[in-house]
Amino acid sequence: MKCPSCGYQNIQGEDNCDSCQADLTSCDGVTPKSKVERVLMEDHLSNLKPKQAICVNENATVLQAIQKMNEIRAGSVCVENDAHEMSGILTERDILMRVMGKYADLTKVSVKEVMTADPECLEEEDTLAYALHQMSVKRYRHIPVLRADQAPGIITARDVLQYLAKLFP
Repeated sequence: MKCPSCGYQNIQGEDNCDSCQADLTSCDGVTPKSKVERVLMEDHLSNLKPKQAICVNENATVLQAIQKMNEIRAGSVCVENDAHEMSGILTERDILMRVMGKYADLTKVSVKEVMTADPECLEEEDTLAYALHQMSVKRYRHIPVLRADQAPGIITARDVLQYLAKLFP
């Protein structure tokens, strides 16, 4: 597939040009047939207004992280290192699968030991279709969203469904 921006010949199916990184998704021959398809393929994650991610330090205890999640009524927290850079994400699933039944005292287990390290993040410019694809294929329910000049946001599968439900009551 030839890039319309720079003319570079890319492999069929690439989302971005290997040469100039231009978006090639509009060149893949897939055209939306309905209003729902158009919204999924064209609306960006920024339309969802991602909530600011709540963060805990990677040296915090799992109990502290659980208390924070309960306090804010969230299913995940982003994990930061001492330099305030995102190093992971801790979700309800991480707690159920990696913590429960394995540790007797949650005050002695650090978040770093059980978090999902280096989580995949999305960009505000990514489409709803791409986010749903990532969630489906990789079985995510919470994905950090990187935002220009702001702290990371977070979206959930529920956020996408609520957005669609408002557009198509």
